[in-house]
Amino acid sequence: MLMITWLRRCGPYVITAVLIISVFPHAALAATGCNAVVSPDNVPPGTEVVLQFDIQNTGSQAINWIQINQPDVNYSVNGISQDNWVDATSETGTTLTGSSLAPGNTYSLQLAMQTGPSEEPAADWGISTSSTGDGSGSVSCGGQITTTIANPQAPPSPNGESNVGLTHLSATTATISWTSVAPSTSYVYYGTDASYGRTVTVAGTDSGHSVVLSGLTPNTVYHYKVAGSDENGNNYFSDDNTFVTPEAPLAPTIITIQNNVSTGTSNSSSTTVEPKTAHSVFFQAKPTETVPPVIGATTTLSKVYKDAPTIAGTATDNTGVALVEYSTDAGQDWLLADKTTGLGTKAVSFSFTPKNLDDGNYQLLVRVSDTSRNQAVKVLGEIVIDRLPPTVGGSTVSIGSQIIRPDLDGTMHALAGVDERIVLSAVGGPLNITIEASAKQAVGTTVHSFVLARSPSTGLWTGALSFTDGGIYQLSVKAFDGAGNQTKRAIGTIYVNNKGKTIDTSSGKSVAAKISVYARDPATLNWQAWAADAYGQSNPLTSTTNSGYSLYLPAGTYYLKAEKPGYQKAVTQSFTLRTPGPVSSDIPMKPAHEISIAGAHIAMPHFGTTEISLAQKASGTHRASDPVPLRLPNFSLKLTNGGMVSLVDTFGHPTVISLVSTWSPASQDQMPILADTARHYPELKVIPVSSGESLAHLVAVSSIAGYSVPVATDTTNEFLNKLGASYLPTHYFVNKSGLITKRVVGVLSEAEIVKYVEN
Repeated sequence: MLMITWLRRCGPYVITAVLIISVFPHAALAATGCNAVVSPDNVPPGTEVVLQFDIQNTGSQAINWIQINQPDVNYSVNGISQDNWVDATSETGTTLTGSSLAPGNTYSLQLAMQTGPSEEPAADWGISTSSTGDGSGSVSCGGQITTTIANPQAPPSPNGESNVGLTHLSATTATISWTSVAPSTSYVYYGTDASYGRTVTVAGTDSGHSVVLSGLTPNTVYHYKVAGSDENGNNYFSDDNTFVTPEAPLAPTIITIQNNVSTGTSNSSSTTVEPKTAHSVFFQAKPTETVPPVIGATTTLSKVYKDAPTIAGTATDNTGVALVEYSTDAGQDWLLADKTTGLGTKAVSFSFTPKNLDDGNYQLLVRVSDTSRNQAVKVLGEIVIDRLPPTVGGSTVSIGSQIIRPDLDGTMHALAGVDERIVLSAVGGPLNITIEASAKQAVGTTVHSFVLARSPSTGLWTGALSFTDGGIYQLSVKAFDGAGNQTKRAIGTIYVNNKGKTIDTSSGKSVAAKISVYARDPATLNWQAWAADAYGQSNPLTSTTNSGYSLYLPAGTYYLKAEKPGYQKAVTQSFTLRTPGPVSSDIPMKPAHEISIAGAHIAMPHFGTTEISLAQKASGTHRASDPVPLRLPNFSLKLTNGGMVSLVDTFGHPTVISLVSTWSPASQDQMPILADTARHYPELKVIPVSSGESLAHLVAVSSIAGYSVPVATDTTNEFLNKLGASYLPTHYFVNKSGLITKRVVGVLSEAEIVKYVEN
């Protein structure tokens, strides 16, 4: 009876062990095993150090192959003391062969390495051994195999650097500049995520630093941080920063003047019969000379204008001037000069006034062609059109394809390690827009800087918000224009959740594990792997020992599964997100049972799963706030139907004012709902207000989209800024006395709009 009970309890393990021994008798009884100690476990950044590796053979077979891999790019291997072993050493590690380590013995070696200039938390060395000379059947070593890069001295000042930012940004290049408190080396770590992976250095030491990053990919998020070491061995490094490269520029437009050729008899030659106009003359059918024209004196340009100036100049040629053109976009497009005198002769005069220039910086060029199609181009200089200060309008934030909706009070919810794209509009011709995120920490205030780039095709500004640590950050946006004007305003709060971890329940330490996400199909109710690619994420993903895992899921019902060799599978209970939000709960991992055979520890297979409850952290919710007794500011705006709307028009009516924009996807969803609401409830005054867009543009879009409600235009973003709005769409519910009773962010249904009005 006791034997039967024992077999019921231990039978599966005994059977498994017998199978292992029968199929792999030598592996089971003479397994390779190892334990390692790396010392010291703390080394300073920016120095060459020697580490001691003590590797013990804990198995029953001799070790004939040893491999050591560096934790990451901040550890660069320079050399190794290999004794009787033959080493194949590179910057990433070394492989040792040609000798043997007997069971129970320990082999000690020294490895010289160069640490990167920045501090880094504890990271594992990849140490593995094998009884074969080619490394087959290798096993990983446990033990104390972590190294921390940390500066034992306090840095010369908080982070040691200031004014970190971009002084140039294009589709493929970026220039990072900063100053340091003392002359130091110049390092920039950069890559498409916060692990960087690429480094650029500049030789020598200086207090002013400028490093060029080249070979970048257009329309891509990049992370970077700067670092350096001074002559006294003090080291500094900045926080993680981001920028987004703009789209690749369009190819310059080349204007080709076609010849209209008439042909006489079969023996006659071709002749050009281009019509003469006020701006061109006959071109020779065949060039008669190769001397280009000469562009003479032109109007002297000032730097800043409220309206585009009139440019006048002269041009000469040895045979005749045929065409005068100008460009305001550095030669990408060319326009005919407004007035030319003397075309076809050897000397002409010309003048032009650039048309339709909004606030911004423009490079003016003149191009002159002669009758043989020889050309000359002259750069006249850069002008700045400045009527308004640089003013930022509304914005949208997204992760992959999902739009992130802030809470009513302007708080967004994010997750450490997940990039969020922000897109916003601006007027007033800004040259540079930067978002700053500041959070109070125990050691001071942490400030992240995110540089935005302007799309040449849409005129919108795009950047990435990315955080390595959780916390509550206050967001503000700064804009500079070419006339030296600067504006800054707060745009809200972002609550950043820390990453989740997979935790060994026996030690309480985090372990690396594979995490798979499963979503329930709302139509079939079947579970399937979540399609993460559409949201700019990965599935499955890996929870690393040091940094954990990050997930930002759209609304839906999910469960997670965590797997790691030597551990029981962990499956969470299903959970539902009603709005998109972060998932970052810790997942406990129970070690699998082990048996010891001939000194070898063998993890027994686990045929079930451990179901756990996922402690989901709070994410953003869509709700109404308590009434806000804020009076609607005075305004007077043009409407797309030719009329005007002002503060007086809201008196005596319940009113909803919705800040929208034609480029915002959420606003595009909202506009038809606003039109339907206005049609169904004529007693309710519905006023969509588009920020930062011209009246002509709005009229065209309204006509194409068929909006039945007129749209007001806040061309200068003045009304939006008076209300303190940041995200689109934002709705303001106003009572008959002109008091704002509610503010709601996000797309609202018709029923929700009516509910807020009635309340």
